[in-house]
Amino acid sequence: MLTATWCVALLLAAAQPGEAPTGGRVIVGVVPGDAPFADPALDGILDAGFGGTTTVAEVHALSLEHDLVDRMEWARSMTGDDVRAVYWVEPVDAQRHRLYLFDPRTEQIWVRSLPQGSDPADVLDTLAAMVRSLTEGMPTGDPRGMQRIEAAPQQPTPTPQP
Repeated sequence: MLTATWCVALLLAAAQPGEAPTGGRVIVGVVPGDAPFADPALDGILDAGFGGTTTVAEVHALSLEHDLVDRMEWARSMTGDDVRAVYWVEPVDAQRHRLYLFDPRTEQIWVRSLPQGSDPADVLDTLAAMVRSLTEGMPTGDPRGMQRIEAAPQQPTPTPQP
């Protein structure tokens, strides 16, 4: 099942019209200990998912205790001239996860549920295929299969007047 999802994601990536940029970095945040995404092999699997390009994926640890606004600030702090996208995976419960995408060009956040699977290797391969497909499709419009969400920026705490 997940292999079929992986193949569909690769086909979607290949079907994207227009010139997608190559190169740069893609950031993926995961919660330490969150199986199967906290696997040390995820870096290599993501890089293999970008095979044939000069895009490099970087995996970073996230704290589970943060809300969406904190995540948006984290994503914004990870951006730079060469960062094409910032993703993070969050657990919904013991079996389900969501994939978030922060687009540094528009500062928009997108979300989708990740397919469930029993084979951790298939789950990681599917994630890698989705990240590549979504990243390559970003210049052509809204990310396929994702919903845009709003995150209100944190309001600064007013300083007390003497």
